[in-house]
Amino acid sequence: MQADEEFQRRARDLLLELRAEHQLTYKELAQLLERHGVTTDWKALANRLQRGTFDAGFMLAVLHAFGIHQVAFTRSSARLKTSK
Repeated sequence: MQADEEFQRRARDLLLELRAEHQLTYKELAQLLERHGVTTDWKALANRLQRGTFDAGFMLAVLHAFGIHQVAFTRSSARLKTSK
């Protein structure tokens, strides 16, 4: 697996994990994003997240919608650590 594919998978997994942790349907997540200025159809959102094909701006918008305003990467961990 190429490095960029690995990072795409990790980004996808993080957003899917956050959605599950907050117990949101894709429709609810689309509504939450809309309140933060990002308009997307919930079906398109589901496809986008499942494929893991989104840019950094979209990822930051989703994190912001979840109330995550700071992201820290550490060299020793394989996981992305987030804080509110």
